[in-house]
Amino acid sequence: MALSFCWTKLRLSVSSFLIPYKTLASTISEIRLITLLPGEPDSRICCEIKHASLNDAPQFEALSYEWGSRSNPRRISVHGHRISVTENLHAALNNLRYPRKSRTLWVDALCINQDNILERNDQVRLMARIYSTAHRVVAWVGTEAQGGDDAIALIEDIRDHFKLDLDHPVHFSPHGFRAIGFDPDTKNWSALLQLFQSTYFTRVWVIQELHFAGYVLDSKDQCLFGYGNHWIPRTWLTNAWLFLIYVANSRTEFINDVGLYGRGDPSGLAEPARTLYLNNNSAMHRMFDILITAYKEGLGQPQVVSLPKAYMAFQSVPRLCFPELFQSDPPKSRAFAQLLRLTCNFNATDPRDKIYALLGMIGDDGKEFPVDYTRSLQEVWREAVSFSITKSRNLEILETNREYIDPHVPSWMTSWLSQLKDGASWSQRSLYRTSADLGAVPPRFSDDGKVLYVKGLTLGTVASCMIPSADVDGVENLELWFEIFRTCLFLYNRSFGPEHQQAFWRTLLMDQDQSIAGKPKLPASESQLLKAATLFNELPVPEYFEPDSQPNVRRDRFTMPFVYQIDDCLKNRCFFVTNDGCMGIGPSCTQKGDVVAVLLGGAHCFLLRPKDKQYQLVGNAYVHGMMQGQSILVDIDGEVVGAKEIRLC
Repeated sequence: MALSFCWTKLRLSVSSFLIPYKTLASTISEIRLITLLPGEPDSRICCEIKHASLNDAPQFEALSYEWGSRSNPRRISVHGHRISVTENLHAALNNLRYPRKSRTLWVDALCINQDNILERNDQVRLMARIYSTAHRVVAWVGTEAQGGDDAIALIEDIRDHFKLDLDHPVHFSPHGFRAIGFDPDTKNWSALLQLFQSTYFTRVWVIQELHFAGYVLDSKDQCLFGYGNHWIPRTWLTNAWLFLIYVANSRTEFINDVGLYGRGDPSGLAEPARTLYLNNNSAMHRMFDILITAYKEGLGQPQVVSLPKAYMAFQSVPRLCFPELFQSDPPKSRAFAQLLRLTCNFNATDPRDKIYALLGMIGDDGKEFPVDYTRSLQEVWREAVSFSITKSRNLEILETNREYIDPHVPSWMTSWLSQLKDGASWSQRSLYRTSADLGAVPPRFSDDGKVLYVKGLTLGTVASCMIPSADVDGVENLELWFEIFRTCLFLYNRSFGPEHQQAFWRTLLMDQDQSIAGKPKLPASESQLLKAATLFNELPVPEYFEPDSQPNVRRDRFTMPFVYQIDDCLKNRCFFVTNDGCMGIGPSCTQKGDVVAVLLGGAHCFLLRPKDKQYQLVGNAYVHGMMQGQSILVDIDGEVVGAKEIRLC
C-alpha cells in the first residue's frame, strides 16, 4: 500500500498485556523503572518494575535502542510473568545484565504501557526529561556484525594515535599517517563504516535520546555505546567520527589520480578516503551532525557549547564523504522546521513520532505542542505546519526537495518516502530575503483540513529543465551519469551566449561565495567565476597555477572548488529556465509548466504545480535575480502589490 499516512496499530516491541501495570501519577511526573536482576549470559532474563517520581531525581540508566523486528520474539520474566520482547531488546538486556548485582534501567517498551494511549501521551511528553535526568544513557547499537572486532580495534587505534583537539599537529595524509606509525592500508575501514551504518542511527527517537545524554563532543561524556559484547565510551566513537571529518577536510591529500577521481572512480583515492567515497554519508554521521547542531543552537540546553575548529572548518564534500548541513545559526524559532526537514529520512514505527520525537529539543515551545496518539498523522502534521508558521512567521516548514509529489496526501505535508537530501548551500537561508523580510500570514486551512492558504505572487513558469543532479549514492554507472550531466551543463552554457553566461554560473553557485569555510556570503567570488570560465573552456588555466603539472591535471585541480560547489547546490535538484529567461534551481521533480512563486514568509522562491484552480507545492527554489526581494513592492497601505491568496492542496 502506498504511504497514505493513515495509522494502523502495529504490534509493539513487547506483549505488554501480561504485565500487571499500575496507574502512573502524572501530577508528580511518575515513571516506571525496571530492576534488571543479575544472571549469567544467556540465562533467562528476569526483571522487576517499580515506580519513581522524576521530581525525586531517582538513580537509573536510560536505554536507547532500536525496537527491531517482531519476527523472532524472545521471552523474559517480569515479576514472574513471561512476556515476549523483540530479539534486539532481548540482546540489549542480555548484554547489559551484571552477573552479580542488579541494574536499574528505564526501557520504554517495558516502562510504558503501550496499550494505554493516555499514558503514552503523558510519557512521551516526559521523554526529554527522562533522558536528561538519567545518570547515564546506554546506547545499544546492536549485535555485532561480521568484522565487529576489527571495527572496535580500529576505533581504539584511532583513539591512541589521534587526539583530535583544537590544535592537532598531525598532517592528515597517507604520508603523515605512516609517519606516526598508523598505516591506513592495513585497517578494515569497511568494518568501521558498517558500524556507522547501523540502523540504530536511523531512528528518529535516538536523536533526542542522545541529545539529552550529554554533549557529544564533551570529553567527560558518560554515555556508553554497546556493539555486541563490546561497551565503549561515546567519546571513542566521536573521536573516530571526527577523524573521518579531518580526512574529508584534507581530501585533496588523499587524491592519487585527479582524472580518475574527477570521473567518479574511487581508485583515484587513497585509504581511508576510498572507502568513505564508496560509503558516502553514513547514518551515524547524519545523527551526530544533527546532535552537534542542536547543541550549537542551544536547543533544550542551558547554554550554547563551542565546537572544535575541525568541525567548523569542515566544508561540504558532496562527492567524497560527508555533506555538512549546518553552517548557519538559525534562531530557536526556526528549530522545529529545521529539525523536521533534517530528520525527514530518519525512521519511526509510528510516523507521528517523526514529529513528537523532536518536541523535547525545542525547549518550552515544544511543551505547547499537543501529543495525542488518537489523532491521525494528517491532523498531527497540520498542527505542525500551523505551529511552525505561527511561532516563526516564516515558511521554512514548506521548504522541501522531493522526488515526486505524493498523490495520497496534501502537497504541503511532507511525504517522507519522496523527500531528498539537499546540499549545505540550501541551509544558508539567512543569505536570502526573497519576500523582503515580510512575515508569513497566519496559517489557515480549509474546513476539511486539506487546503493550506498562503499569500504571495506568481511570476512565471518553467519553460525547460535539465535532468536532476544526484547524490553519488545509488548511481549505478557513476561515470556515465557524470558525463551526461556535464554535457547538459556545457550545452546550457553554450546556449546562453556571452551576455548571460555569468548569470548561469552564478545560478549554479546560488551566487554564494564559500571561500571562507563556515561563513558563506553573497555574491559569488570572482575567483569562482574564473574557475567557471575555465571549466567551460572560456578561459585557459592561469599560468601561475601548477605550471609543471600535466594540462588535464592542472585544469581539473584548478576547477575542482567550483565543481564541488555546484555539486552541492545541484545535488538532487534541477536546473531550469523560465518562460521569461530567468534561471533557477528547483526540486528534483521540477517539470515544464511549474509556476515560480514568491510566498510571503519565504526565504527562497517556491515552485507550484497548477491543479484544478489550486496549486500543489513542488518545493523551494533558487531563482537568480529574485532572491533579495526584487519582486516585492509595497503600496502606501502596506500591502504587497499583486499579492493574492494561494491555495495549496
